Amino acid sequence: SPIRGTGRWRVPSLRGVGGNAPYLHDGSVGSLEQLFDPAREQPGHRFGLELDAQARADLLAFLQTI
Repeated sequence: SPIRGTGRWRVPSLRGVGGNAPYLHDGSVGSLEQLFDPAREQPGHRFGLELDAQARADLLAFLQTI
């Protein structure tokens, strides 16, 4: 809703995100590992791609727990 600042987008919960592939609005990314891979070729959604290898591994491990 506009009151929550989301406009028309329905933002899904992160609960169970590790098992909810594919990712991105068009389903173009098949795994969380691919989503945070700096070599990913899909444009946009660049958040997390500059993480070092340990931070990326930590983020992926965390996302698998929720």
